[in-house]
Amino acid sequence: MALYEKDSVLGLYCLGTIPDKRNHGTAASLIDFASNKVNSKNLEFLMLETYGKDNLLEFYSKLGFEQVYSKTVYTI
Repeated sequence: MALYEKDSVLGLYCLGTIPDKRNHGTAASLIDFASNKVNSKNLEFLMLETYGKDNLLEFYSKLGFEQVYSKTVYTI
């Protein structure tokens, strides 16, 4: 997980867990850590950046995130 702070926002990106360690609450704990940072620093919100192809939008939604922006990224 990588965090960055700009203005009144805490950004979270590069969140990942080792495949055989998934479904043990690790990612949720990391997100909780970031959320607590937002609260302790009186920031406005936590912004999560992720790729739709990771198929984790439902997981993030269950943790309270809502999709507010989407863009298409092309690679060769």
